Amino acid sequence: TFSKINPTKYQVRVKRAKRPFWLVFSETFHNQWRLYQKSKIEDESQEIVADYPQLGIKEARYEIKFTPLDIKYLFRKSLTDDHYLVNGYANGWYIEPEKLGLRENFTLILYFWPQSLFYLGLGISGLTFLGCIGGCFLKSRWKKSDLRKL
Repeated sequence: TFSKINPTKYQVRVKRAKRPFWLVFSETFHNQWRLYQKSKIEDESQEIVADYPQLGIKEARYEIKFTPLDIKYLFRKSLTDDHYLVNGYANGWYIEPEKLGLRENFTLILYFWPQSLFYLGLGISGLTFLGCIGGCFLKSRWKKSDLRKL
């Protein structure tokens, strides 16, 4: 079952994986897409919006949420560095559950790593802006206190 969290993050829930398999992400290949294991146990209540029985794949409702907490991916190691160009355009990973220490059922996160850099830059810009506003406020208060002394 896969679900689009936002344009830079997808969640893939895999069940009954006993043998190695290809995970193909039909998005234009870019070497900055990373694969992570989701540590939190998933609840099973996702609403299924499409079913592809011939492929054994289900599509869950899109969440479309952005979270600056994804900055954590700057510091997390990708599950595997084996990332390939597949079908001449797509991203692909060869998943060997046993080799990667995965159980039969697991959840993966496909994440576009540069998005974390954007969140970092956004945080730094926000803090800089607040610092400038605070500096202007303090400067105006100092000027007023200097005038009172005269």
